[in-house]
Amino acid sequence: EWDKHASNFSTKWLASMVAKRQFVYVKNAPELMRAAIDAAPLAEKDQVIAKKDAHLVDLALASERFIASNDVAARTVFCALAKHTTLLNEVVWAVPTESAVEMVALFAERGYVPLQWLLLHSNSP
Repeated sequence: EWDKHASNFSTKWLASMVAKRQFVYVKNAPELMRAAIDAAPLAEKDQVIAKKDAHLVDLALASERFIASNDVAARTVFCALAKHTTLLNEVVWAVPTESAVEMVALFAERGYVPLQWLLLHSNSP
């Protein structure tokens, strides 16, 4: 997926993160989300959205539990799903285009995470 959506900026950013050892390579992350999605009382369109990005959450669960994505629709669905599975209790999903200042602070402070970024505690429907 990265290759499909990579821009010049994102390619340089990735190279920088790898060089600084801030990038976590995950091989063979357990696929946990599909079963949770199937078991949750989600509308069919929400299941389609969740399954499309389930791999992102699986990777987050296998690493730092952090997702930075501008896909607000997917984040909203996973916020709803968080009410039905404990897998998402500690997953943080930040939307960089909406939270640029907070994102910079997060990486500068190395630890502070606004509560609304946690899928379980989000105000999303």
